[in-house]
Amino acid sequence: MAQSPLGALASDDEARRRMQHVLMQAIGSQEVVDVHVREESLQPGDLFLLASDGLHGTLDDPAIRAILCQGGGVQRCTEDLLEAAMDQGASDNVSVILLSYDR
Repeated sequence: MAQSPLGALASDDEARRRMQHVLMQAIGSQEVVDVHVREESLQPGDLFLLASDGLHGTLDDPAIRAILCQGGGVQRCTEDLLEAAMDQGASDNVSVILLSYDR
């Protein structure tokens, strides 16, 4: 079992952690890009969150979900997500794009 500053991790977890900042795919880096597509039915009020690892590497999913569920609109939620990540000592740039579907 590999040791890390976070404690004992299984070797596959340690390898995954070391690779978490590696960009695996980018437009323009190869002639063909393997696009991942997912179709969902949208409902008014659905939110789309695009975030850097500065956010999702600092806050866990329940913390992010709690901020998004508190309401207050897209601007307020975005500001609260950024503030929460900074308050938790985000060690990377924090980028957040939050979109609301209102049709």
